[in-house]
Amino acid sequence: MIRLIIFYYNHIAKTVLLNLKKVDIIRNFL
Repeated sequence: MIRLIIFYYNHIAKTVLLNLKKVDIIRNFL
């Protein structure tokens, strides 16, 4: 159960980081 929560948390963290990188790229173009 704990492993599942950690895996899910890591997945969310990676998704957020990817979204932040996309936002930074968009800002650089603007």
